Amino acid sequence: AMSGSLRGVAVQLQKEEPRAVYTHCYGHSLNLACNDAVKNCKIMRDALDTSYELIKLVKKSPRRDAMLHKLKEQMPEDSPGIRVLCPTRWTVRVQALQSILANYEVLQVLWEESLDAVKDTEMRSRIHGVSVCMMSFNFFFGISLGELLLRHSDNLSKTLQASSMLAAEGQKI
Repeated sequence: AMSGSLRGVAVQLQKEEPRAVYTHCYGHSLNLACNDAVKNCKIMRDALDTSYELIKLVKKSPRRDAMLHKLKEQMPEDSPGIRVLCPTRWTVRVQALQSILANYEVLQVLWEESLDAVKDTEMRSRIHGVSVCMMSFNFFFGISLGELLLRHSDNLSKTLQASSMLAAEGQKI
């Protein structure tokens, strides 16, 4: 660990250079702040939970993934594919949310066609549940709000991780 009290990197550096000051990683702090913000906002938390289920339904089924690509070819607009939500890094989730927003109509058609093709009752109920959630204002608002907020945190995270960024500069940002 970076800050371990006995063998952490910070302790090792201070042995070599006593004037060294430990600074907690700003990128990690940003990730924790995003985590707290989303967990304390029910509409965003619920929308992200549904998004996670939505992405699993598409990505863990080669059949639905192929159906999605086929449907997208029939649409006039060129939109990105569905991106996977990173389970641990909040600041990179914006791409997944943007892909859901860009494919919103196509996904709704996918659920209709999937319900016709799937016989398993558990899978049908999962697809139906995501489909119903996607039709709600709260889901759309939660995804849109999450995309807006996490887009800015993603940009900040990239800035903080730049190789030319100094700790003192990161603190000012």
